[in-house]
Amino acid sequence: MFCFVLVSLFMISFVSAENEDVIMRLSSYENAHAGLWNSTYSYILNYTEIFGSVYFGDSTQVHNCSVNSPFLWLSKETNSHVSNVSNSVYNISVCYGDLVCSVLTGDCPGVVIARLSDFTNAHISNASDDDYPVKICCGGVGGGDLYWADANGVPIGQSDNVNIGDTVRAVAGVSSIGTFNILEHNDDSSDDIRTDVEGELDANNNLVYRWKITQDDLNKTDEDFDAFYFRTNLTGEDESNNISIDGTYDDFPMNITIVSPDCGDDFDEGKNVTIEVVADDEDDVIEGNVTIVTIDDVFVRSFTNGGVVFNYTFALPGNFQIVAEGINSRGKRARHIANIMILDKEDGSYVAGEYTAACISSPKDFSNMKSSKVKFNASTTRAIKVVGGAPLVLTPKNNATSFSWYWGFASSDNTWSVAWEYVKKIDVKAYEFWVDFPVAGDNSASLRVELS
Repeated sequence: MFCFVLVSLFMISFVSAENEDVIMRLSSYENAHAGLWNSTYSYILNYTEIFGSVYFGDSTQVHNCSVNSPFLWLSKETNSHVSNVSNSVYNISVCYGDLVCSVLTGDCPGVVIARLSDFTNAHISNASDDDYPVKICCGGVGGGDLYWADANGVPIGQSDNVNIGDTVRAVAGVSSIGTFNILEHNDDSSDDIRTDVEGELDANNNLVYRWKITQDDLNKTDEDFDAFYFRTNLTGEDESNNISIDGTYDDFPMNITIVSPDCGDDFDEGKNVTIEVVADDEDDVIEGNVTIVTIDDVFVRSFTNGGVVFNYTFALPGNFQIVAEGINSRGKRARHIANIMILDKEDGSYVAGEYTAACISSPKDFSNMKSSKVKFNASTTRAIKVVGGAPLVLTPKNNATSFSWYWGFASSDNTWSVAWEYVKKIDVKAYEFWVDFPVAGDNSASLRVELS
């Protein structure tokens, strides 16, 4: 199972830099005081490292706050606390070219370049310091509203890994439908890669174009592939930051997981249950559905990268299945299943009955296995007996003879199949074991669990 950890990039680095590349300087990585771009501090907010491209505007005017918009204020030129507003104390401005930044605590539509301990009289820290709640959120060249993001919506730059076949997002912070032009910087001119392609509004009301990078796209440029940017018809000559594209193929794994409820959970009849699905794929767009089939309803909720959270009321008792399934822009599929139990209740008391929830915790559905020998684990299977108004939870480990297991294994071409039965046996191999598949290709496993 692939585990994705979203790690913020360190946007502050201890490097030497030309002055025109320095946004401002800090006394340390964390809990720092700030100084202007020409102070003696060694820790640098470096424009090129943050946005993945050099600044294409007039580099001689990047620190001129009489012509550029300030986004932070200092009380003195070095060894200073910082503020998001100017006053009699904080009257020394910090700016950088036509960079536009907001100081906020919510979601950042651009790139977080640093964090503050508070909005005013604050210390400053690196972009990944979650202990500091206030973000300095900036866009790239040209108004701060244009930036590249991966398929999950995470901002990217030239240092990030982008390959042919990947899908990336061109994001414009405007809430109107418009068109995009994707180009590539060359010494003499810009290559038109895609012209006047129409975007769409995403869930955050940003204009977005999803670009699936093809060989035909790369054939339109001079084969250095190191400075792709975009413009929109709504933002004029403003340019996004740059990304580089590797001409080789690479595919990041897709993950779809039902985070809540867990397979084997139980709820009372009429309970409003929170359904949460996580879906991530850095280089492909996911189109998926959550399906819940009950006695009187077939409910479907769609999702894409990021997943979905919603509430669903199970009105009738029984054993029910929640299925989250998706396909990405390369045609690969992923699926996760959670079987749950809804207990019958009348006048506040549990009605006598039996419930089961079969759960295969590994391998995950549609897994790509590198070996023919595969470990199966169904130990999270649960059952419930209601006797005398009291629900009794049964587990394979503690109540082995209450379960009967019926396994089936087969190849898609029907050249190989095996059936295993474990009926009320005290045997761990009934639910945790290895299978050696002799046939390569699409193989499958099925499980039915009965309570007795």
